[in-house]
Formats: sequence, C-alpha cells, structure tokens
Amino acid sequence: MDVTIVIADSVMASGGKLYVHGGGWHVLQTPYLPFVLPNLGIAVILAGTDEMFSDEHTFDLQLVDADGNPVGHGLTEVDASEDANHIHVTGELPAVNGSGPEGMPSTILLAFNVPYVRFEQEAVHQVQVSIDGHLHQSVPLGVAVVSRDERVTTAP
Repeated sequence: MDVTIVIADSVMASGGKLYVHGGGWHVLQTPYLPFVLPNLGIAVILAGTDEMFSDEHTFDLQLVDADGNPVGHGLTEVDASEDANHIHVTGELPAVNGSGPEGMPSTILLAFNVPYVRFEQEAVHQVQVSIDGHLHQSVPLGVAVVSRDERVTTAP
C-alpha cells in the first residue's frame, strides 16, 4: 500500500476528490515560541489494489516532535477523534473509492483538520501514518523561528 501525506492549511475529502487549501509546505515559520497554529490540515492518500483494501485495517495518524513525543494543542476540549493530550487519530479505513481501468490503483482519501496545534520547540517534527500498527509513511514538519524580515514568502 502506498501512502502519501500532504501538509496544508486546510483539507477536505469529498466525492472522490481531495480539496487542499494552502498545501505542500513543510516548514512553519514563526516569530516566537510557543506558537499555536490556528489549523493544521493533513491529507492522506492511500493507494493499492482492491485486494489490499478488501480486509479490515486500522489507521493511525500522529504528529510528534523531534524527540518522538506527541505534539499537543492549545485546547482544553477537543473533538472525540483526538486524544486530549496530543494529535492522534485512530480508526478503521473507510470504503475504497471506485476502481479505475485495469491496472489502476484504488485509493482512499482521508482529510484531517486539527485546530490550535501548539508547537513548543524549533525542530523537525514528523507527521506519521501507521497502518495495522506498522509505520508506513513519515513526513517532516519543520518549525523555525525567524524575524519578519527573514520570512520566506511566495508573494511578489
């Protein structure tokens, strides 16, 4: 099973499509720490054969700091899908999106929007996806403290 992770400002999966707003970044630049990110969007694309998805699988998504500790968020109350102490989503995989032509992989699109993610340290964090208890993919999420003049922007 192939796993792709996209970090974004906001994500949504609907109608067999993935909608990504402000996606593809891997470094969060902030003028100070601790810093609370208003929303962290994490899109996960699972691709494989119909046979791979025919059995039940468990899914686990975590955000950890450089020391492997779960990253918390600045809320006192959180959604039921999130642990009160850190970002950790666990559950069974949903149904597979419709198959394409012969040889085309089947996909499952997952979208997670996590409010008020609190970053305590300047470091390389990791967004990790595990399936059936085995780590399948991990992507870096760097946090860097920079002055306003040092910020990298894509605007002209």
